[in-house]
Amino acid sequence: MLQRRVRSTACGVRSERRSPFNPQSAIRNPQSGGFTLVEVLAALAVLIIGMSAILGVLYAAYQNSHTAADRDAAGILIPAAIRDIAQQQYVYATGTYTEVATPALFPDASSPLLSKYQQAGVLYRMRYRLEAHAVLPEYKADYEGLCVLTVVCYRDSKKDASELVQIADPVTVYLRKR
Repeated sequence: MLQRRVRSTACGVRSERRSPFNPQSAIRNPQSGGFTLVEVLAALAVLIIGMSAILGVLYAAYQNSHTAADRDAAGILIPAAIRDIAQQQYVYATGTYTEVATPALFPDASSPLLSKYQQAGVLYRMRYRLEAHAVLPEYKADYEGLCVLTVVCYRDSKKDASELVQIADPVTVYLRKR
């Protein structure tokens, strides 16, 4: 270890003192017990980058769990909605279905079935359309009286209750008039 010693001979007394000059390390003094500001800031930067990566992964997992819950609910509720819509639109006197050509919302706000489509505080709704199947003349005997019911499952948006968010692909079933 190189150190420069300074001798002072003021008033005839000789004393030696060490100079603050340390050529060994310009950044850190090995005799000190702490860290420099640069080292602390570098460690904080590495910590912040690591924590932001972990938080990004956690947020993606959170979103995926909600998507999975919505799709699970849709898988349970769509068959029930198909049954309920078919029963609601079926006219027993004529043995036919009442067509709904423009997409309608089910259940509506006044429906007694509204609580059936609520799971874990989320209201799931279906948009459906019930139409007569288009029949080509040569297949009229096979497809006469067939109706097409298309159902899409939605949930209320977390931001705006009047906005619906689609959570499943459309499901199409064929209903035959009796």
